[in-house]
Amino acid sequence: MLFSEYDLNNFFNKDNYEVFTIGDISLPTGEIVICDAVNNFGIKNNMINPFINRVDPGEYAVTVSKVNDKKNKGKYAAIKIDFNKETPVIYELAIKYGDVLRELNPGEKYGFSVGSHIICICDKHVEALYEYHLNDWEEKNKNKSLLNEYFLSLLSENSEKNPKCTNETNKWLVWNLPDTEFKIPIISSEFSDGFYSCYWGLDKNDEVCNLVIQFLKINEG
Repeated sequence: MLFSEYDLNNFFNKDNYEVFTIGDISLPTGEIVICDAVNNFGIKNNMINPFINRVDPGEYAVTVSKVNDKKNKGKYAAIKIDFNKETPVIYELAIKYGDVLRELNPGEKYGFSVGSHIICICDKHVEALYEYHLNDWEEKNKNKSLLNEYFLSLLSENSEKNPKCTNETNKWLVWNLPDTEFKIPIISSEFSDGFYSCYWGLDKNDEVCNLVIQFLKINEG
């Protein structure tokens, strides 16, 4: 299926989920990259393909949906980047350059894998600066862990400042990439290890309204 069978707007219904905006993402080219923040970045010559769809350059609000039910309470269900105030009527799978386009069988999906428990969302131009910064950090800190002593430290610091929207295993950070003007959302969630899909929200005129990263499986909510 190249379209979501579920109305992803439901993840941002404040009657069923706790919904909060964490800040803005910088998209100087409008080409978006989403992947594991540690296992993909910080590795020399490991550039990630962006989505084929491109949005207008700018800064856009990033919203997180947190589960309220007893089974998954406190876990992040989905993340959304809003590009305008229109309401999507359908959600189309986000495809990256290099993906082989075909009709998917049940259970198959396009997406990205996460192994470090942390995801990163950034612009394609910012990705190159991000990679340079992390490679430089690793060169200067050869005996330290990029995950444990860098990212988890940054996430914990932000968690102390925003305790209502975070907990021990579900944290977020809108990171100002050092020596740049660019902002990068970084999310750590109990749902984050695995393979996840992203969807473009399209309005009644087939124009892009938002982009949603879905963590929570529908039968878990």
